[in-house]
Amino acid sequence: MKYVSGLGKLIITSAPSGAQIEIDGQRLRDNRGRPVTTDALRWPPAGRHHIKLILDGYETVDEDCEVEDENQSHFHKVLKPVKKP
Repeated sequence: MKYVSGLGKLIITSAPSGAQIEIDGQRLRDNRGRPVTTDALRWPPAGRHHIKLILDGYETVDEDCEVEDENQSHFHKVLKPVKKP
């Protein structure tokens, strides 16, 4: 697969799947304005990006990820259920 210079292929997955995704503070949406959820594929610029995964009933994941120029990167997280009081 050919890559565009300056971009990296980022595969974002979670277990369970269906978490909404934010990259660098922006919620991902598809062409119809619906939230993009895991499992997803994006082509962000190379460099460090802040990723947030949000799924009701689970702790939010809020971490940085390094995307390499013209390479494939994976961001996979196992989501932890929210502890009930």
